[in-house]
Amino acid sequence: MKNRRRQYVTDRKYQWRTVLEVASICAAGLLVNLTLFNYLSYRKLEALRWKSHIQADTIADIVTPQLVYTGVLSAGITLLALLFFFLYLMRRTAGPLFRLKRDVEKAAMGDLSVNIYLRRDDDFKDVARECNRAIETLRNSFSLLKERFQFIGRTLDILEYAKDRREVAAQKSDLLKETLDLLRAETGKFKGRADEKGY
Repeated sequence: MKNRRRQYVTDRKYQWRTVLEVASICAAGLLVNLTLFNYLSYRKLEALRWKSHIQADTIADIVTPQLVYTGVLSAGITLLALLFFFLYLMRRTAGPLFRLKRDVEKAAMGDLSVNIYLRRDDDFKDVARECNRAIETLRNSFSLLKERFQFIGRTLDILEYAKDRREVAAQKSDLLKETLDLLRAETGKFKGRADEKGY
């Protein structure tokens, strides 16, 4: 079941809001179609009612041109409304996605001081919040690693001067071993390609 199809939902509220907006535009287009059809058909039938003779075999011969006209007109209006909606949707999502991409690229290049800020009404705030949380975790881990490496450097300097004093060297050696164990534990939290291949 490894390749089983998954259902990806990032933000149900956002997705349902978008679906409802598109459905509303389509429903408005249908309402325009029905209104235009009723209005034009009523006018045509009223005009024909006052004529002395009707050159049509059935009501469909009278109403079909009005139905085609209103269908094409309302489809055009609906498509135009959908086009404007999708342009609006693209503009609404392009800015936050651009800022997310830019700031995540900065973090990927090593700038862990970055925080992703989105405006109050922007979409993808939950993604930005999770990215900020990941960056903060990396920032804390690298800060801890940096402190431990500095400690190792200082301890090695002390060991260099304490070659002749065995008890000081043994004590500092034990501290180095503890620090290396802590570093192994800290770096063991991170998975990489080597971990996936079993190295």
